[in-house]
Amino acid sequence: MRLGILGTGKIVQDFLPMVKSIPAIELVGLLSTPRSVARARELQATYRIGTVYTDYAALLADTTIDTVYVALPNSLHYDYAKRALQAGKNVICEKLVYVSGISVNGTNRIGRSPRLSVNRSNYESVFGKLSGNQT
Repeated sequence: MRLGILGTGKIVQDFLPMVKSIPAIELVGLLSTPRSVARARELQATYRIGTVYTDYAALLADTTIDTVYVALPNSLHYDYAKRALQAGKNVICEKLVYVSGISVNGTNRIGRSPRLSVNRSNYESVFGKLSGNQT
C-alpha cells in the first residue's frame, strides 16, 4: 500500500508510529495546511514520508499514491473521500459525516465502490493487527 495521509493532527501523530513498522505500507505523501507545514516536515523527517503537500489536487495527482487515509476533522471526511475516489484512489476513512441529504445520497453512490473502506471503530483495530500491536 502506497499511502497518502491527509492531516497532521493528533490522530496522524498517533497513527504514524504504528504504521512505520508495517513493511507493506509505504508512506508516500502527507497533506498539510500551510500553517502546519513545520509540523508536517517534522513528521516527514521522523517517519520518512516521501512528500509533504499543501495542495490536495497535487497529492491526488501523485501516481505513486494508491491509497488515501482521511485523518481530517469529521466535517471534511465526505468531501475529501469523494475527491480521492473520483481520482481513482483507494480510501480509508473511519467515518463519513453526513451534513446534508446530498452527502447521504452521494455516499450511497460512492460507498458501493470497492475502493472505499469505512471503519466504524478506529485505525488501531485495522493497522494494529498488521503491525502486531493489537489493541
